[in-house]
Amino acid sequence: MPQAGYDRSRIGKVTRTGPGAKASASDDGYHASASVGGFKADGGIAEIKSASASAGIGQKGMNAGATGAEIKLTDAVGAKLLDGNAKLSKDGASAGVSLAEVAVGPVQARLGAKVGLDKDGIHLGMFSVKPW
Repeated sequence: MPQAGYDRSRIGKVTRTGPGAKASASDDGYHASASVGGFKADGGIAEIKSASASAGIGQKGMNAGATGAEIKLTDAVGAKLLDGNAKLSKDGASAGVSLAEVAVGPVQARLGAKVGLDKDGIHLGMFSVKPW
């Protein structure tokens, strides 16, 4: 499917991804994404992404979202700036928007609001928790 950009290069043990966009269609559905770029350390220890947006629809549901910046340290700690997203799937539904969001383990706090119940947890305004 169409793809533009997303040049990759290595800097030591870090992979740098350049700006780009891609779209795909398969038996499972349709997906499109665009990003300014980012950095990812080997083994998924740390990741930084700058402005990105994506949308998709398929057999498992639909989603759309955009993030200004994101940083993750493994899957346990992360932060987002200027985030908005919505999803509806067999696993539940959620929608939210925030100026800033921090996740530590199963708890998320945000300067904004998110509501819903899905595989990522229970979302009640400024806070989310994933008890399972």
